[in-house]
Amino acid sequence: MDVDNCLLYIFQELVPGGSIAQLLKKFGPFESSIVKQYTQQILFGLEFLHGQGIIHRDIKGGNVLVDINTGVAKLADFGASTTLQLGETQETLSIKGLLTHSLTDTHARTQLLTHLPPHPLTHSLTHSLSYLLTRLKGTPFFMAPEVLAHTRYGRKGDIWAVGCTMIQMLTGEPPWKDRNIKTLIQLHVLLSTWTESTPPIACKNELSAECRECLEMCFRKVFNSLTHSLTHLLTYLFLQGI
Repeated sequence: MDVDNCLLYIFQELVPGGSIAQLLKKFGPFESSIVKQYTQQILFGLEFLHGQGIIHRDIKGGNVLVDINTGVAKLADFGASTTLQLGETQETLSIKGLLTHSLTDTHARTQLLTHLPPHPLTHSLTHSLSYLLTRLKGTPFFMAPEVLAHTRYGRKGDIWAVGCTMIQMLTGEPPWKDRNIKTLIQLHVLLSTWTESTPPIACKNELSAECRECLEMCFRKVFNSLTHSLTHLLTYLFLQGI
C-alpha cells in the first residue's frame, strides 16, 4: 500500500496455461483421466471454501485456471461468491442479475409462471418473476434448478455446477447448449421439467459407470446433507487412484 499516493497494489499469482475453457477451445474435449484429475482438484478447492462458509456461486470452466507446468487446477474469479452465517446452508441472492429482456417474451413468461413459486413476501407470481430475473448471480448453463426457481444458492448449487463443468470438459460445451436455449426463462422451464438423472451428454467416448455415477451425484435434485457433500463426493470411485 502506497499511503502517500493513496494507492493499493494487489499482487496475484500467475497461473500459466489459462482457464479450462480456453484449453477446451484450443485442444477440444478432455480425456476421462484429465477430467478426473481436474474434477478432484476443483472439489478439493470447494471443500476448503465450504469449510470456511464461502460459496463460490460461479463454478465453470472459465473460472478454473490450470498451471501447465504442474497440472494443478485452481479456482478463480470470486466476484460472485458469498459467505454463509454459522449453521446456514443456503442464502438468498441479493445481487442484480441479467436477461430482464425475457419479460417481453409473452409465451415464455407464461411458461415460467406455471412453474415458479410465489414471491416469498407478496405471494405474487408476477413479483416472483421480476425477483427471479433481477437477483440471480452466476452463469445460466451452470445454474442449479433451485437457483433458478427460488433464487437460493447454497453448497448444493456449487456441486451442481461441478457436474456442469465435468460435462463441459467431456464434451467441450456446457450442458443444455444443444437445446437452443435463448432466454433464462426457457432454461428454467427446461430444468423444472427435466426428469433424467443427468443432462444429455454428447461425449465422443462412452462414459464409464464410475464417471456417470459421479455426475448423477452432482445432479441430484433432492438434497441430503449427509450424502450430498463434497467430502462424500470425493469418495466416489471415479475420483480415486489419481
